[in-house]
Amino acid sequence: MRDPRRIKKVLKTIEDIWRQNPDLRLGQLLGNAVPENLIYYIEDETLLDRLCLTYGVDVAKTEEVGSIVEELDEIESMGADKK
Repeated sequence: MRDPRRIKKVLKTIEDIWRQNPDLRLGQLLGNAVPENLIYYIEDETLLDRLCLTYGVDVAKTEEVGSIVEELDEIESMGADKK
């Protein structure tokens, strides 16, 4: 099973890139990074790598955001455990 915590990292990366390129539609944003016929088959990490490469985003910054998101998820889950 894929780690559900990856979702926030993926969405945050897409949001950051999209905010830097607001004239693009979502399909264009993704299609510029990954050919249409491959989008269905690639893993999320590969998608992130391709987006970062295509739009000149620092991968280290994306990984930093991912680690922050993971920390927040852990804190959030600890709070849910107490309920």
